[in-house]
Amino acid sequence: MRIEKNVVRGIFLQEIKNRFRCLVDIEGDEQICYVASSSRLTDFVELEGKEVLLLPASEKANSTKYTLFAVKHRWGYILLELSFANSVIAEQLNRRLFSFLGKRETIIQERTIAGYKADIYIEDTGTIVEVKTVIANEKVATFPTVHSERTIRQLKKIYNLLDQGFNCCVLFAVLS
Repeated sequence: MRIEKNVVRGIFLQEIKNRFRCLVDIEGDEQICYVASSSRLTDFVELEGKEVLLLPASEKANSTKYTLFAVKHRWGYILLELSFANSVIAEQLNRRLFSFLGKRETIIQERTIAGYKADIYIEDTGTIVEVKTVIANEKVATFPTVHSERTIRQLKKIYNLLDQGFNCCVLFAVLS
C-alpha cells in the first residue's frame, strides 16, 4: 500500500466540537480536516502543535479536503486513520502468521454478515474478523481505554454469531 505521493504535511491545531473534525495549519492556511475516529484522539495521544500527515479526503469526509492520517512522534509516526489498520491486516492475512484462521483465499472488507458489519470476512471459512486498534505511548496498553458501549455491543454480537456457527476472531492492533 503506497501512499507517499498523496501525503500533505501540516501542524495540528485542535479537535473541534463537531465529531470527526479537526483544524490543521497547512502552510499558513487553516483547514478543517476529517478525523476517521469516533473517539476524541486527543484523549489518547498529544496532537496540538505536532506535525501531522494528511491524505486526500474520501467520500466519507463530507466536504473536507483532507483526512488526518498520522502524527509525528519521536522518530516516526503514529497512525491515526484507524481503518487503515484493517486494510493492512486484510492484505497480510495470507501470511503464515495467520494460518490459524484456515483457508484465506476470499477476503472481503466491511461485509455485513447476519446483521453484523465485520471489519473483515473470510468467506472460505465463514470467519468474521474484528480488528480493534489501540493507540498507546506506554509499554502496557489497556483496551478499551475508555468505557465503550459500542465495544460491549460488538462483543455481544460476536458472541451470538459464534452461537450461530460462525468462526470469529478479534485481533488487536496496537499503534505506538
